[in-house]
Amino acid sequence: MTHRTDGRFHGSPNRSGDRLIAVPQRPADASAGATLIELLIVMGILAILMAVAIPTLRYATKDRTIREGARELVAFIERAKARAVELDRPAGIWIQRQDATAAGAQRGVRVFLCETPPPFSGTTASSRVVIANPASVGDLLNLPPGTPANFLYFDNQEYLNGISPTQMSLDRRIILSRVPPGGLFRMQLGNRAPDYWVERVVDNSGSLQLKVVRFVTVPEFIRNADPVLSTNNGLPPMAGGMPFTILFPPRRVAGTSMEFPRDIVIDLAISGMTASGFQFQAPLRPALGSASNPSPGDPRPVLIVFSPDGSIDTVTYATRPNAPANPAVEVVTVPPFGHVFLHLGRGSQIGRPPSALGYQSPNFTGNLLDTSNIWVTINHLSGKVTTAENIDWRTSQGNKNPPSTPPPGWILALSREVARTNTSMGGR
Repeated sequence: MTHRTDGRFHGSPNRSGDRLIAVPQRPADASAGATLIELLIVMGILAILMAVAIPTLRYATKDRTIREGARELVAFIERAKARAVELDRPAGIWIQRQDATAAGAQRGVRVFLCETPPPFSGTTASSRVVIANPASVGDLLNLPPGTPANFLYFDNQEYLNGISPTQMSLDRRIILSRVPPGGLFRMQLGNRAPDYWVERVVDNSGSLQLKVVRFVTVPEFIRNADPVLSTNNGLPPMAGGMPFTILFPPRRVAGTSMEFPRDIVIDLAISGMTASGFQFQAPLRPALGSASNPSPGDPRPVLIVFSPDGSIDTVTYATRPNAPANPAVEVVTVPPFGHVFLHLGRGSQIGRPPSALGYQSPNFTGNLLDTSNIWVTINHLSGKVTTAENIDWRTSQGNKNPPSTPPPGWILALSREVARTNTSMGGR
């Protein structure tokens, strides 16, 4: 093989008849890559695309997160209803607040299953209860502390000798083991309604006393004929006793909870019953607050309990029934008086007490005005659960001429009405 002066190879055939082929070489002065101007143009295009795409991606991720939370909550509610059918007694959900701060008390951050323990009618077939020195129906609502009227006794020894940690009936001992100090439970006498609400009285002697605190109005002829609601007429104390059935408050089931995705919460400040109720809003304690130290909220949970037939049996929440005259907070358990509305929103949008923010203000940009949020609605009669996107009240269908300054509760009522009547979002 020889090399020619023009830079080309001149080869001769090898043994197999192949030839060596010369490959042309690139000139040394050819460009090795893109120019600086080309790179700057590409980077500029990418920056524009990212500026357009990132907000859209952020909104899509935010929307998907809250939908995921809504699906999980609906599935958990259905699980509670199935639990009531399985036990053949009430079961439901226990919504835990974040903490006792003004904002944290409005955030439902975790949901547990809860269930009602089996009814208790005493340790023997002959177990009886008597209400000592019963007051009139009207007096039951505001009895002064320490009033002996309306205390429960389960045997003659308790009534005659008093109650102490070492001297009490077995029935009382069992009740105290299931009801915390200050706790309420329902009691039925015989097979007759109504239920009596009984409280475990808080005192310095171990909180051993049980006291009827209220009951629905009993017709006068029944009250006078009832040996438990009238005097014993000189008979031995238990001679007027009656069979009883105690329905203990629901208890949280350990190991059965769900947590929402990051920053997703149930906004309890705008959740409640009926079109405009704020029942689940944590009551604040103004007597304890100041300008520099906001009033703390009550951290006790919200309970929504279902009957085995799927309907809502009771709803439990903390409230200040006599506000503002009396700042005392008490826990009430009531039958539902309308659909239950749970607003799934963002914890970061609950920053101050709702009373200070004014959720009805058209300028408020919190959860109530966030159209990516979701309402979870429970029909109190059938137990059916539906979900619906939060509306923009300014452009809502049928709301062509919204008021410039909505009256209190107007936005909330409109949002809930749309949520109640809209078709469920399903798996979207």
